Amino acid sequence: SIHLAENRARDEERLNLKKTERFTTKNIRYNQDVRLLHVTSGLFLAVEAEKTSILEERNFPCTLSDHQGPETIFKILPLTAGNQAGEVVMENHVVNFFNNPSGYL
Repeated sequence: SIHLAENRARDEERLNLKKTERFTTKNIRYNQDVRLLHVTSGLFLAVEAEKTSILEERNFPCTLSDHQGPETIFKILPLTAGNQAGEVVMENHVVNFFNNPSGYL
């Protein structure tokens, strides 16, 4: 029924808000390990390590995954020399995400 669907939609919205609040209240720092959650699907960004990019062989394609293994762990690296490991990443910064599922280089 419409009433049941509306209740489910409100419950899902509250759950998504709780998940979002849990992850947005912490500062993220350069060189920190993070998992990137796609809020709508509840899945994590993951590297497909068995494939490489067609254009850049050092890069890997990404997908969404419900598995939380090493392929879902990324380090946030500064794109420019102006930012250092341990500094807070600001929302206007441009960053690199680094992942090596067999261990960091």
